[in-house]
Amino acid sequence: MNISQLNKFLVKAKINTYTSSGEGGEKVLPDGSKEFKFIEKELKYRDRYFGFNPFVGQEIVFQNRKII
Repeated sequence: MNISQLNKFLVKAKINTYTSSGEGGEKVLPDGSKEFKFIEKELKYRDRYFGFNPFVGQEIVFQNRKII
């Protein structure tokens, strides 16, 4: 996967998670963090965060179960 493909996937994942459902569309995990997920073919996007603005979190993209 090249940078251009990754960039396109990230934009699509964000449109289909946070921007489409906003705060409240996410899943709340037992540790209090919130999570959005988006899956397309062999790619999986996961965004986990704590708090609101500013917040602490991470975005991860997996391809065939490996972090890229």
